[in-house]
Amino acid sequence: MSWDRASLAELMNGRWVDATTEPSTDSGTGCAGLDASRLHHQPGAAVLVRRAGMALGVQAAALPTLRASALISSSPQGLLDHGVPVLHVPDMEEGLRNLAQAARRRIQSPVVAVSGCVGKTSTLGMMRQCLQDGGDARGDALLSQGTALQMINWSEASPCALLELPLQALRGDLPLIDPDILVITNLSINNTPIQGSPSPPDRPVCPVKENTKHCRKCLKPCSSCTKAVRWSPIRT
Repeated sequence: MSWDRASLAELMNGRWVDATTEPSTDSGTGCAGLDASRLHHQPGAAVLVRRAGMALGVQAAALPTLRASALISSSPQGLLDHGVPVLHVPDMEEGLRNLAQAARRRIQSPVVAVSGCVGKTSTLGMMRQCLQDGGDARGDALLSQGTALQMINWSEASPCALLELPLQALRGDLPLIDPDILVITNLSINNTPIQGSPSPPDRPVCPVKENTKHCRKCLKPCSSCTKAVRWSPIRT
């Protein structure tokens, strides 16, 4: 998905740091997507630069090996030496999410998100085969990145937008991508407590304290009953 410089600055709440000319909305000054990794870099894409405290982005030392159309960073110092415009975005996480929301509004084809404990990538591969879309190396690499980056880089010309959504990010990212179809591969309930189902006590609970349970043995709310019996409510 292509983005012009003016839209990038507006959507990401950023400011262009350009020693030559002011940014233009002309298509020739745009970027062909946004890369946060050197892996399968697309020439002409804007590159997210990693800074201290960030887990995402390309190290500044690796930038000369890429053919970026622009650099995006929360700290633009020292980046103008690379000869491309630099977009200063103070809050990178918020900026990426805003851009992802704009991308969702541009995508008119169905959006399918796949989540679950395991099997997400395999499920997406089968869907691609059904759509007669074998995918490509860059697309495969994007699936391993965050939900926002997947949405930002999806092609508007694709018959269907497929996204891999980590299960731990489901609550926060589901409203972001607003999928038409959500596929859950599987769920593990081994460590998932069921709300409203208290654990059975190790020993009988005194019915006097609960006031609603009686001993099945003597049918009296007697605190002196020490038999290993179950407590149950009396139905009236």
